[in-house]
Amino acid sequence: AGGTIPDKGLYSVKTEDGIKLGEMDEEFVYESQKGDRFILGSFAWRIVNISRDTVTVTQAQTEGARLPFWKGELKGRGKRTGEAFGRIFRTLQEAYEDKKLPEALQNLGLDEAAVKLASGYLERQIKAVGGLPDDRTIIVEHFKDSSGNYQLMVHSVFGKRINAPLSLLAAKEAGELLGEEVGNVDEEDGFIFLWGWGIAGGDFAADRSGRMHQAAGNHASGHPAF
Repeated sequence: AGGTIPDKGLYSVKTEDGIKLGEMDEEFVYESQKGDRFILGSFAWRIVNISRDTVTVTQAQTEGARLPFWKGELKGRGKRTGEAFGRIFRTLQEAYEDKKLPEALQNLGLDEAAVKLASGYLERQIKAVGGLPDDRTIIVEHFKDSSGNYQLMVHSVFGKRINAPLSLLAAKEAGELLGEEVGNVDEEDGFIFLWGWGIAGGDFAADRSGRMHQAAGNHASGHPAF
């Protein structure tokens, strides 16, 4: 979808009226296609055309829009670091169950004020979803946002290097299940899906592991992100 690579490695981003909004890295453009949405400045934009050195866009809804990246940006933490975070969370989960969460946080070097804030945050999270994600557990949270759109948050501690490709594969499967385009945004601590109408949480979370292995190979072979 990227077309010919410009000399400077940057694509101009313009509206359909020809107004220049900014520039995007060639690699981000290469990983994008018509219909994709991304954030640039204070607004979200949908790609309507990609030419030799220009991406033409129109304004779109913010929900589900991706954040662009440029060369030199941090690529996210790796699997080993994510597993280390996960082991800490698993220790904190066990401490919560033993009613020793403040002591566990103190052992991590937090002062009294930080312990109070962190323990309150962790306790609210555990009560909301039933636990903390860790090096052995991925938690999926289903909810409706303030605008009425449905969202599915996948809490994964394994870092952006794993969460980014995993979110692309899972979004493709979710889109096939729902019969509509599903937006996705990935971060260090997980990724989120956004779509416009409801579906039972149990239906969405149905076991599709048999399809995912095949889908991973099919989708990865045709996607520049892999």
